[in-house]
Amino acid sequence: MGGDLLFRDDITLISQRIYTGDGEPFEGFVRISAGKIVAVEKSHLGARVPDGVPEAAESASRSALSDAPPGCTSPDAPPGPVTILDVGDNMVIPGLIDLHAHGSGGNSALGGAGALEGMARVLALHGVTAFQPTLGAAPLDEMEAAITAASEYVSFQCTGGSEALGLHLEGPFLSSLFTGAMAKEHVIVTDVSLISRWVELAGGSISRMTLAPELPGALQMIRYLLELGISASMGHTAATYEEAAQGFRAGINIVTHTFNAMRGFHHREPGALGAALVQKGVFRELIADGIHVHPAAMSMLVTSCGVDSVVLVSDAMPATGLPPGQYEFLGRRVTLGTDGKVTLEDGTLAGSSVFLLDCLRNMVEIVGVPFAGALRMATVNPAKALGLFDRKGSLAPGKDADVVVLSDDYEVLGCWAKGKEVKNVFRERGSRRDESRIL
Repeated sequence: MGGDLLFRDDITLISQRIYTGDGEPFEGFVRISAGKIVAVEKSHLGARVPDGVPEAAESASRSALSDAPPGCTSPDAPPGPVTILDVGDNMVIPGLIDLHAHGSGGNSALGGAGALEGMARVLALHGVTAFQPTLGAAPLDEMEAAITAASEYVSFQCTGGSEALGLHLEGPFLSSLFTGAMAKEHVIVTDVSLISRWVELAGGSISRMTLAPELPGALQMIRYLLELGISASMGHTAATYEEAAQGFRAGINIVTHTFNAMRGFHHREPGALGAALVQKGVFRELIADGIHVHPAAMSMLVTSCGVDSVVLVSDAMPATGLPPGQYEFLGRRVTLGTDGKVTLEDGTLAGSSVFLLDCLRNMVEIVGVPFAGALRMATVNPAKALGLFDRKGSLAPGKDADVVVLSDDYEVLGCWAKGKEVKNVFRERGSRRDESRIL
């Protein structure tokens, strides 16, 4: 995978606005080497040496060279050339993490390794450097085939596009009252023996499962998943407030697309939504496409639960990025309208047609969340929700080199996934500095 993608052993990105993901922006530089971030530094009062490199970058690099072998640019970096990219006022941010994506660019998460490879490339071009391929409920034999094929990709993927963070099974243990775009005949009651078989087929590549906590045996299933190191999410549920609370107590830590496909709020029976809004220590997915959830409800979620607990997701279906028309999703015919809405023939919403970057933009421009806070919902929070914040979700030394350069118009100008270059308009425009220069 990604044989045509470029790998630069040592790159320094200089920007007037660096967002690490968990703080306010600053002017400085980010240095990546051998697939990792090796330095994130502020420049001194914006001072720049004559060739345009911030003084902090110059001094830090010289300091790193003092004890390094000839030709090395850092003690942590292998010998090789340095690429310096001054991106000016464009933003340098962590790569986005999408925990709920069914497909993109005509590729389906149910389509096997080839489709996942195409999906990973498309997502990376739109700023997503890590994602969870999401498999919706389907006939059991089809799900098993998809799990087997997808697990092969997850286990042996080569970095070059967006990294697959394990499979997200959205079903089949869901409420028949809230199936969304999934056919009712494909949702079933919980079955530990079935998931045990799937875990064996997947070879450890299943990382999350969405289920309805009110189903018989669901609490036992939640505990079993946690024993296997698989995150449990609540979704597609008719749970009462108490049934949802029991699910949280059993170990659910993520709410799948909050507001959508769940029992709503009533002041005498708060339902699954009410439990999701008040439960402490859980993360709430939010499809911020402007269609699934009203802006006022999005604002209410952020206001009541805080920016630290909301996880933006796209819920992108395979036709995301394609023109309006008729497509297939989860074995059913869907229509992608000119307004971006994806629906079944009866008008039921069937996933979204947006990328996570669009959701980030909507949170800023429609809901009014400051950019730093909205960015946290698409980087830091999803990494923490999966327990991966030690290597993903922010710009910090030692973490994977998942870095995006973003314009004020939300155009991805550059993207590196684990250090591999997916897109770089600065190189394409001929504005990259001399590679042979060693700091």
